[in-house]
Amino acid sequence: MVEMGVSLARDKLDVFKPRSAEEVVSMIQDLTKSRFFDLIVLDSLASMTCERELRSDLKDGDNFGASDLTKILSKFFRQVAPMLRQCRTTLLCTNQFRGGSLLFGPVEVPFGGQALGRRSSIRLRTIEPQIREIAGRAPSLQCQVEIIKFDVPDQRQTATSVEFGLVFGEGASWGGSASDLSSEHDAAEEAHDVKKEEKEDRDVKEEQEEGREFCVAQCCFKQVISAALQKSVAMESRLTCKAMVVLCCISLIDCINFTMLIPYVDELVAHVLDRPRGDPGISIWVSALVGSYALCEVLFSPMWGMLADRFGRRPVLLVGLAGSAAASLLMGLADSYPAALAARLLDGFFCGNECVANTYLGELVDSENEARAFGILGVVFSFGLFLGPVLGGGLARPASWEPQVFAGTLFERHPFLLANLLFACLVIAVFLLGAAALKETRVHEQASGLLQNDEAIDLQRRQALLPRGRRLWQLLIASSLLCGYIAARLNSFILVSSLPRTLHGLGISSQEFACVQACAAFMLALNQTTCYGWLVRKVGNHAGYFLGLLWTIAITLPMPFYCTVTETNPSKVLRLLPITGWQATSQLGFGIAFPLCTVLVNKECTARNRAVVNGWCGSLNALARGLGPELAGALVHLGCSLETPDLRFGRYLPFYANLVPATVSAILVLHQRPRSRDSDGNTACELGTQL
Repeated sequence: MVEMGVSLARDKLDVFKPRSAEEVVSMIQDLTKSRFFDLIVLDSLASMTCERELRSDLKDGDNFGASDLTKILSKFFRQVAPMLRQCRTTLLCTNQFRGGSLLFGPVEVPFGGQALGRRSSIRLRTIEPQIREIAGRAPSLQCQVEIIKFDVPDQRQTATSVEFGLVFGEGASWGGSASDLSSEHDAAEEAHDVKKEEKEDRDVKEEQEEGREFCVAQCCFKQVISAALQKSVAMESRLTCKAMVVLCCISLIDCINFTMLIPYVDELVAHVLDRPRGDPGISIWVSALVGSYALCEVLFSPMWGMLADRFGRRPVLLVGLAGSAAASLLMGLADSYPAALAARLLDGFFCGNECVANTYLGELVDSENEARAFGILGVVFSFGLFLGPVLGGGLARPASWEPQVFAGTLFERHPFLLANLLFACLVIAVFLLGAAALKETRVHEQASGLLQNDEAIDLQRRQALLPRGRRLWQLLIASSLLCGYIAARLNSFILVSSLPRTLHGLGISSQEFACVQACAAFMLALNQTTCYGWLVRKVGNHAGYFLGLLWTIAITLPMPFYCTVTETNPSKVLRLLPITGWQATSQLGFGIAFPLCTVLVNKECTARNRAVVNGWCGSLNALARGLGPELAGALVHLGCSLETPDLRFGRYLPFYANLVPATVSAILVLHQRPRSRDSDGNTACELGTQL
C-alpha cells in the first residue's frame, strides 16, 4: 500500500467474504452506518451471485440471476448515496470487463451489460494500442488509457487519459506520483459542465467500437487505486460554529478546574486542619490534595475513552460536566481534610472531557480546517491556565475583602465556596448548552447484518483496548514528553524567578508574575492568527511540530543572560522585559507544537479506536505533567546546592536538562514525516515503474 501512496497498515484491513449479493448489500450498509471503517472496497461488483440463484438449479436459457442482480444493485446505489454524505466512509467499487479482445482473456460482459459496468468507481479503457520496439529493450505495448471515475452520490463521472508503455516481462513503464493523476482528475471535474455532452457522445461511440477496448487493470491498477483513494468522494465538514463554541467551553472548563485550586490550596488545607498558614507540617497534605487530581486522571482517562466508544461521545461529555459541577460544590462546602480530599478525588474521576472533546472534534473536522480547529482548542485550553488562578485566588475568602456583603453569611463559614459556586454555575451553563447543541458523532448501535457474519463477530472481539502500532505509540510518547516539558519548564521558571534578591534571585512578586503570564497568553492568541496557519500550510504538520519545539529550545539556551539582565536592572518595568519577552516568544513554539501533536495523534487513529487512543494519550500526558514539575523542583534544589559565590549557574540546571525530552519528542515526530507532499498536504509516494 505504501508503494501506491496510501498509508494503510495490514493490521487495519479486514476481509469479509459474503455468500450472496443480498448479504453484500446488507453488510456494506451496516459497515457504512457503523462508521468503524474509513474505506470499504467492493471487489468484482458484477460477479456477485443472488440468493435465488444459489438456491435454484439453473437450466439453459435461465437468466433471472442477471435481472435480480441489476435490481439489487440499482436499489443499493440509491440507498447508499445519502449514507456516504453523512458517514465518514469512502466506498470504492471495482469491476472489470473485456469486450472483443483476446489479449487479456476471453470476452466477459457483466450482468446488466455496459450499464452495470458504469457503476464501478473506476474503469480503465485502452484505446488503439500500438507495438513499440526500442533497440536493446524488450518490445512494449504503447497504451492510451482512459480513467473514468464514477461519483456515486452525485451520479456523475469524470474522465482523463494517461499514456504509458506495457513492457513485456517488466510491467508498466509509466512512472509518476499519485498526485499527477489527482490533478488531472481535478481538471476534468472543472470542465465537467462544459464538456458533458461531448463526453456522453464519446462514450456512445466507444461502446460501438467493439474490439478496440479492453481492460488493463492488471498493469496499472496501483496507480488508479492511489488516485481514487486520494480523490475519493469528498466529505463536507460537519464542524459548525455552534459545536466549536461548546467544545471550546468544555476545554476552558476542564483547564480552569485543574488550576483554580492552586492559588488557595495552602489556605484551604490550613483552614480544614485548623493550623496557621505557612506551617511546614501542612506541605505534605497540600501535595497530596493537588496530586490526587493528576493521579485520577492517569488512572481513569483510558476508561472514559472506552466508555465513549461504547456509549457515544455526547453522553460522556455531559456526564463529565455534571460530575465536575458536583465535585466543585463539595470542595467549596468541605470543612475537613477527608471531605476536601474526597471532593478532589471525585473531580479527578470525572476527568475524561479533555480526551473525549479531542475525539469529538477529530470526527467533525476535515483536512482543510483540522489544524485550525485544534489550534483554537489549544488556545482556549491555555487561556484557562491563566483564568483559573485568577478565579480561584480572586474569590477566596470574600468576607475579608467585602465584609459588608459576605460577613455573617455562608461564605464566611465556608471561605472558599464563592469561587467553587461560580465555577459550578459556569459548568451547569455549559452543560445545558452542550445538551442542546451537541449531536452524537458515533453511531454506536450494532447492525444485525454484522452479527450474522462469523468474521464480523471475530472482528468485534479483536477490538483492542490498547493502542496498537509503533507509529501511534511514538506519537503518544512524543505527546507526553511535550506535556512534561511544558509543565517542568513553567515550574522551573516559577521557582527560579521567585528566589529572593538576597540569594541573587529575581524576587518577582505574584502580581509581576501575573503580568508576565498575561503577556504570554496574548502572544499565544496572536500566534493562532498569524504564524500557526501559515507555517502549517508551508511545511506541514510534522515539520511544523519540529520547528515549533526547535524554536523553544533555541531561545532557552541564553536563559542565564535573561535572568542576569533582570537581576541587575534597577528599573521596575525594564527589568521584566527580558523574561517577559522570553516567556511570550516561547508561546510561538508551544502554540504550534501543542495543537499539531493532537492533530497527528487523531490522524493516526481510526474511527474504531479514536476515543480509546485519546484516553490513553490523556493518561500519559497527565503522568508527564505530574512528574515534570517534581523533577524540575528537585533539579532546582540540586543546582542551588552546587552554586558558589563566584559561579551561580546551578539554578539553571532544570532548563537545560528539560531540553532532552523536548529534543526526543521533536525527533520522534519528525521521523514520521511523509516522504513527499502534494499540493493538498497529503502523502504522495512515487509510484514504481514495475508493478
